[in-house]
Parts: sequence; structure tokens; C-alpha cells
Amino acid sequence: MGFFIKATHLAWSKGQHLVRDFQKDCQQKASSDRIAEELAVFIEKNILNVKASVADAHLREYLTPGVTVESLFKTGGLSTQPLEAKVQVLWGKVHHMFLIGTDNRGCRVNTGSWQIYGDKTGWDLSGMIKPSGGNDALGDHLLEKAFQPMVDYAERFARGVRADFMRVDFFIGIPDKADGEWLVEMNECESVSGHPYWHERHGLGAIWRDGYVLSNRVAMNSQKWSSITKSTQADRDALGLD
Repeated sequence: MGFFIKATHLAWSKGQHLVRDFQKDCQQKASSDRIAEELAVFIEKNILNVKASVADAHLREYLTPGVTVESLFKTGGLSTQPLEAKVQVLWGKVHHMFLIGTDNRGCRVNTGSWQIYGDKTGWDLSGMIKPSGGNDALGDHLLEKAFQPMVDYAERFARGVRADFMRVDFFIGIPDKADGEWLVEMNECESVSGHPYWHERHGLGAIWRDGYVLSNRVAMNSQKWSSITKSTQADRDALGLD
């Protein structure tokens, strides 16, 4: 049995620690005490005393440092790291999801190599997704078995917390048999996209902004628009954001 320690106030994989074979290593009291002390030192030094980066001000300023402990998730097969879908929900509807990790074939999935939009277009590990099927075999199975559950869960969560934008992340368990049950478990949520591509983030930001303008929740004129865009750019320049 293993577990995963993760900081609640840090991002980009900081403050994380994997513990494997915990029960086996702790069979003797001396080993148990040593492991507990090592974990306590790690949490104190590498999590509780560490601040989020300036760019992650929403974490740095508003969250109390802490940790969560989760059981290790296994995607199955030859996977060495859970296959994870990061689902982007904008105004209550899924805009797209991108996948990272390792699938059950042992294929490494890097950010940007597998992306699915809300209408099931996009690309997988074989290239552009064709509506007629015949894409990457695992990609087709995911679209059939796991895509809609992730969409439903993510949209329900975002509406439940009344978020105009929310990223909802899921670990995906792939069955050994073709007719087996796929496992979808929520891992975490975030109020930032986490997407590394500027054009993708810019598009999401434009839709988010336009939602407020079109719903008349933000009164706008040319002078106010010019002032807002200038101050926003000044803030981004000051914080070193792209």
C-alpha cells in the first residue's frame, strides 16, 4: 500500500512526496518511527515553510499552508504514472480537456499530445480525431467509455461551486479487458487552466470576459475598456506573466 502527500497551497508539483510499500516498511517499530520522523521533517521543511510563487498569488495570499494525503492511484497495465485528464469548464460547460501521464500501454502522454474539445474533436496519440473512429484505439475507447462521465462530473462540480471557470482533474483507470469498467476519480480542482500554450489560455480568457460583457454584468465603454486592458497588461508585466 502506498500514499501521496501533496501541498494544498503550492502548484506545479511542488511539495509532493510519494510513499510506496508503507505497510511493508513499517512492520517493525524502529522503521515505523524513522519513516514517521522523515515524513514530518519533509512536511515541515518542504511544504509548510514554502510559499507559492508570486505568479500563483491566489494560492500565496489566500490559502493556509497544509497537506492532503491520498492513496496512490494506478491506471493499470504498463502505466508508471496515473493517466490524468485536466478538464476545463467555462461558464458551466466543458471547453476542452488535455491528458498527461502514462497510459496502460506504457505510452508517455505529455501536455499537448492528447487534447479533446467539448464536441469530441481534437487529437490523440495518432493525430487528429476523426468522428468516424479509426483513431488511436485507446483514444476511441476513452471517448466511448470515459469522456462523457468526466464531462458530466466536471460540469456538475463547476455549477455546484458556482464557478465561472474551473479546471477539474480526473485520474483514469483503464480496465484490462475491453468490456471492463473504466474508473474515473476526481483528483483535484483549480481556478487556473494550467495549460502551457498562450493561445489556448488567451481564447479561454476571451470567452470568460465576453460572458460578463454579454450578460450585462459588466457595463463597458471604449474608455473603460482601454483603461482595463492597460492596467491588466501592466499587472502582467510586473508579475512576469506572458
